[in-house]
Amino acid sequence: MVNYIEYGITGGYTGPFVPDATRVINRNQPDTNNYLNSNYFKLVFSRLPTMTYFCQSINIPSLNFGITEQATRFGLNIKRPGTHYNFDPLNISFLLDESIKNWTEIFTWMESIANYEVDTPIKSGGPIIPHEDVHSDARILITNSAFVPKYEAVFRDVLPYSLSGWQFNSTETDSRPIVVQASFTFTSFRIEELGKQTSYVD
Repeated sequence: MVNYIEYGITGGYTGPFVPDATRVINRNQPDTNNYLNSNYFKLVFSRLPTMTYFCQSINIPSLNFGITEQATRFGLNIKRPGTHYNFDPLNISFLLDESIKNWTEIFTWMESIANYEVDTPIKSGGPIIPHEDVHSDARILITNSAFVPKYEAVFRDVLPYSLSGWQFNSTETDSRPIVVQASFTFTSFRIEELGKQTSYVD
């Protein structure tokens, strides 16, 4: 008896070794042929709610892994895995709201993690926050073509280190929104499928 699954047939016998073309399983065929578009995302950053609302773009940082070379007596060295992972920064662009609240959210965070003008801790009336409150976590929800979240990129120990300024221009005849950029560093990140338990322990 013909094993229809083995020959890529899911039903409809049309003769020996002749699959029904309308019911062929292609094991190399992906589950979906929809593309991931650049607007299939939503930023979740509870520490910066106003900036999150006005977010225009955000990147998934690249990952680099250190490589060491093992010397040999020949002309070619052997490449061995290194010991450090390096990430590009998490870059976020957002529209500047007219109350400048979203820019101020990041500025205040950066001011509170070091001695910008004073080094008085917040418990004594100053701006400096405790060390355990310096970092924050962030997530990027990645949706499908129906804008249903399917994956999330989880960033651990996020910390801002760059906040751009902006420029006014009285010669422009059309009103255009101002776009500001902020860059964040972080300890690690991973992309997880929503609804599935990860294989690691926090």
